[in-house]
Amino acid sequence: MVLLMMEDKLDSFSELLPMFREMGVPTNFAELNLPDFGDEDIDALATEATTEEKMIHFMTMEVSAQLVKVAMLKMEVVAKQTA
Repeated sequence: MVLLMMEDKLDSFSELLPMFREMGVPTNFAELNLPDFGDEDIDALATEATTEEKMIHFMTMEVSAQLVKVAMLKMEVVAKQTA
């Protein structure tokens, strides 16, 4: 889901969101039992997701922790708006 947001595929994300929910896939931090997941936590997760050995670097775009963080925050907002 974060990858869709990184690629600015909001329409695809919105189309898939009902299916994710139907399957019971968590779509935001609260659904992952992380209701107090704050900015520092998101920074740490985004940094870890973009360490050198991660497969995320096989994407055709340049990937940074900041890009991942922004995508996670966008996903959080969209998922909550459509809950």
